[in-house]
Amino acid sequence: MPIPDTPVLFIKPRTSVNGPSPAKINVPRIAQDGTSDYEAELTIVISKDGRDIAEDDAMDYVLGYTCGNDVSARTQQFKNSQWSFSKGFDGAAPIGPVLVSPSAITDPHNLDIKAKYNGLIVQDSNTREMIFDVRKIISFLSSGTTLERGTLIMTGTGPGIGAMRDPKVVLNHNDEMRVQIDQIGTLINEVYYE
Repeated sequence: MPIPDTPVLFIKPRTSVNGPSPAKINVPRIAQDGTSDYEAELTIVISKDGRDIAEDDAMDYVLGYTCGNDVSARTQQFKNSQWSFSKGFDGAAPIGPVLVSPSAITDPHNLDIKAKYNGLIVQDSNTREMIFDVRKIISFLSSGTTLERGTLIMTGTGPGIGAMRDPKVVLNHNDEMRVQIDQIGTLINEVYYE
């Protein structure tokens, strides 16, 4: 896909937020079509309410970082231009297992990030490959919109998502997904077909 000039946005409803194991990635019937996918992402947690945040002040709004998996139903995603439905199913945003203070992270833009599917590394990237850095993301998202304390921001994924692999990799019932980020930890979830 072409590199965008501004961050690509969509909102996941709070019902999509999920935790680490024993929480499971729930795949509803509508997404059990062989296109359920994973996206390993650095996730930012906002510390205080803010609106129209300047890039220079953006790091003051970071409570911490955690691992995230932006679970996506690709068939539904590409049916229309709004991605909230396809990425917002219940439990489609597992995060964790810990929240790490910014003071404990050497550089959020230089962290190895991996996705492991049933033990196989399917994404192997680094946050330095993010198109937009943390400051730019927070500043842009707060333009005319209040980011409330506790807001989660998933920052985008590196290469290797299942839909783009050959052969494709699909989240199936009882599969195990791991998102591993240096200095943060490993988010582990089993896939459950409802």
